[in-house]
Amino acid sequence: MCRTDQLLDQFHERLSNDCQHVERTICDKCIYKNAKSQLENSSSIEINCPEPNCTAKFNLKQIRQMIQTVNKIESVETSDRHSKGHTHERKTEFILCAHDECGSGQFHILAQNSSPIVTCILCKQQTCALHRIKWHKGLTCEEYDKQKQQKQQQQQQAIENEKKQCPKCQYINEINLNNDRTICSMCKYEYCPECKTDYKEIQRIGLNHHKTTCSRYDNNPKKKTSKSSACTIL
Repeated sequence: MCRTDQLLDQFHERLSNDCQHVERTICDKCIYKNAKSQLENSSSIEINCPEPNCTAKFNLKQIRQMIQTVNKIESVETSDRHSKGHTHERKTEFILCAHDECGSGQFHILAQNSSPIVTCILCKQQTCALHRIKWHKGLTCEEYDKQKQQKQQQQQQAIENEKKQCPKCQYINEINLNNDRTICSMCKYEYCPECKTDYKEIQRIGLNHHKTTCSRYDNNPKKKTSKSSACTIL
């Protein structure tokens, strides 16, 4: 244990209802280090509470809570180390098994040259330590990232194309949302560039013919008034 003075925020509530102690005397980081040591040197996924005279055991759910608390602290320290140029340090992290039916987890060393594959000690299935998902078989992490980025770009392009499609012939037009209408370059259909409503119907009925989600929609459009004059024969 570190046996140094710590701020109160380093002593969170008891991690188990089975704990016999009223207060915490060991800080979060030391409890984390103790749990890490126990898990690394045992095949069990339960660990003992390190508080004096406490016989409580932490289950995986409580270990996860502990990991999340300490990770918030370490993420700040990691940022500080990176800002000072220490970017290639070895780092040990607790990796949860990505297979839902399992629920186990274990510590794994993350370093520049270490394997990102974590084989679960309980179910023997593989998890990617970098992405925290089921291992992307047949793809390295770099290839997985590239493939994911390409899919996202394709999805974004599909969304953009859908916005530009003529609602009548599906031709992709260049549109300008500042204009009140778009004229399809292919079929000459006229429509609102935002909600794609027939522009001729909008002219005939009024702005309330736009879709209600359209910024041009007006439920109370001003009616056009016209003067009429009678022909007088002198």
